[in-house]
Amino acid sequence: MKRLLFTAAFLAPAPLFAEVRQTNLWGLPPCVTVGGHAIDHLLMVIFWIVLAVFVGVQGTLLGFLYRYRRQEGKAASPIQGHVWTELLWTAIPAAVFLGLFAL
Repeated sequence: MKRLLFTAAFLAPAPLFAEVRQTNLWGLPPCVTVGGHAIDHLLMVIFWIVLAVFVGVQGTLLGFLYRYRRQEGKAASPIQGHVWTELLWTAIPAAVFLGLFAL
């Protein structure tokens, strides 16, 4: 019980230090916590990273769809994998996600 009272007394002045968000960030509720702006900034960083990845992946997909489309008189041939390329395209997203986790 003492711990609960101490916590309540410690957190009671926290709203006094809060800053209200001046803009409406995609319909989110008003920012009323001390660290709210840092969280909003992190959301924007994540949004731009995800948007860049989405555009890159979809552009690559469309490029491969066009390049390797079905053509009359041309038979499909098997493809050999490339280990270093596969390691690279696995390591880069892992590093991005670990960086976001650290933030």
